[in-house]
Amino acid sequence: MDTSLEECRYLLRSRYTPDWILSWQGTKKNRSLRGDGVLYDVEIGQKFSVDPLRPNPANRCVPIYEVTPIPESDDKVIIVMPLLRGHSSPPFCTAGEAVECFRQLFEGLSFMLKNRMAHWNCINLNMVVDATGFGIEFDVFHPVFPFMKREFAGYAHFKTRTRQPVKYDFIDFDLSRYYDPSIRQTPRSSDVGRWQGSPRVPKFQ
Repeated sequence: MDTSLEECRYLLRSRYTPDWILSWQGTKKNRSLRGDGVLYDVEIGQKFSVDPLRPNPANRCVPIYEVTPIPESDDKVIIVMPLLRGHSSPPFCTAGEAVECFRQLFEGLSFMLKNRMAHWNCINLNMVVDATGFGIEFDVFHPVFPFMKREFAGYAHFKTRTRQPVKYDFIDFDLSRYYDPSIRQTPRSSDVGRWQGSPRVPKFQ
């Protein structure tokens, strides 16, 4: 796996290399404090990652840069996306920053619906921020513990959203559905099974 990714110009964290040794092995350190210690619907994600939808400023679907097959697997792939973190991390500093977050997210939902796509799972876990802006001139954060520096050498420091405006996106389209405009369809909660946020929203009534 690691070799095939290197051939595609990607590098995994050291813990995924064949010769990796537990960093806490032989020490009294807590493994949870050590830095090395879904089905995603590719078809819908790629639809919003190419022209003519991708350049639209209202498009808030996370861009997919590349889809790489996993050797010896017929139903799994590796999806390359921007560096992301939760939409409210780090915390908002002003009311205006929160308002801008909601403005972008509602704009993105409207854009998806105008293009006949329902996300069906717009919960807080699936709302993210493109984190590349936060790292400019500041610390690169750890991908699993974003409040820490990448090398676990202290807490990461960031610009505020006011100083460095960011872009908010939606992820996780495995429950999403595209509705053919030539067919009259009434959305129902049963369309996406039992994993959506709530079946009691008005669109299901």
